[in-house]
Amino acid sequence: MFPTISIQELYQKSQEKPLNIIDVRGEDEFQEGHIPGSKNIPLNQLPNEYSSLNQNEEYYLVCHSGGRSKKASQFLTKMNYSVTNVTPGAPSWPGELTTD
Repeated sequence: MFPTISIQELYQKSQEKPLNIIDVRGEDEFQEGHIPGSKNIPLNQLPNEYSSLNQNEEYYLVCHSGGRSKKASQFLTKMNYSVTNVTPGAPSWPGELTTD
């Protein structure tokens, strides 16, 4: 199993130190607005892309509402990655979203 935190908790943690945030939404959704510093790996591409991640790092997985990030968390946990699912999702981010 994997831990879950709220988007507000993630925001607070991100104010203290840089975090590895992976946004598993589709590329179009990501481009419309995402958490600053987050990396986009769409859920459907995760099986081909996960090996680029460092197994010694902690990752926070975010999507739109928590469903896709939960699936991504289940997958990455099976692959022995340390992950935390974030709910509800990027649109609820208390700070400003970026399109960079």
